[in-house]
Parts: sequence; C-alpha cells; structure tokens
Amino acid sequence: MDLWEQVHPELGFPLRYGDYGAVHPAPLPPSGPSPRAQPNPYLHYSLRRHRLTVARRIPGRKGLVVPSGAMEQYFREVAEEVVEDQDFAGPRFSWGDRCLHRCRTDPSISVGTAEWWIAYATSHHLARLSHHPPGTPPVSRSDR
Repeated sequence: MDLWEQVHPELGFPLRYGDYGAVHPAPLPPSGPSPRAQPNPYLHYSLRRHRLTVARRIPGRKGLVVPSGAMEQYFREVAEEVVEDQDFAGPRFSWGDRCLHRCRTDPSISVGTAEWWIAYATSHHLARLSHHPPGTPPVSRSDR
C-alpha cells in the first residue's frame, strides 16, 4: 500500500490493479449511444502457473446481432471443454466451478452473457488464490 501511494500520484494517469486471472480490470467503454456487443463465449480459467483460455466463435453472427440461443449454446461448449480438462479443479472447489460443471447439462444455469462467465471465472480465481496463494506447493489431484 505504501508503494501504491507513492507511485500513483507520479504517473499522471490512472493505474488500475489487475491480476488478469478472469478479466481485464478496465472494461472497454461502449462506443457511442448503441449498446456494446457481447463478446463471443469465452472463459479465462486460472491454474497454478498459467491460465487456460477457451473460446468459441459464433457462426452466423452479424455485428451486434447474435442468433437466438447461440450465446448459451456456445458457452456450454466452453464449459464442457474446461470441465473435461485435466486441470479442472472440480465442482466442489468454488461456486463458479460448480456452475461450470452443472451448466453443461442443466438449462436453468444462466450462461447467456459475459457477466455470468466473468462471475464463474472470478469465483474460481478467488478460490484458487485463497486455497493456493502464490509460492505454495501445488496440491495433488487426489486431495481435492
């Protein structure tokens, strides 16, 4: 905190914190009066020493117009790929991991907007940081 207080005024521009485990800390501003386009489905999933990024491009997308149900369909594919990865933490690791695990087969889990994807990834990321702070040895998969 002392370093932050000394450096921040000297920069002349806002310095934002971000460890980038789930999303950039400063979202892009909307362009003009029109609503901002939702991104294609993606997920940044933080692991012990790196980040897994999984994304899908929505076919047939025209500008801001996304085919009905496409965001949900393709995010569920993203979730499937993350859950099937050997480094998936498991559904009991965090609320976000539980939602990722369940959303593949449970249509009641909300997955149609980036806000939900970010919430799932952030939940997982915060649990990862609290369970395995930087510098601690990794936990074996059987300990989950």
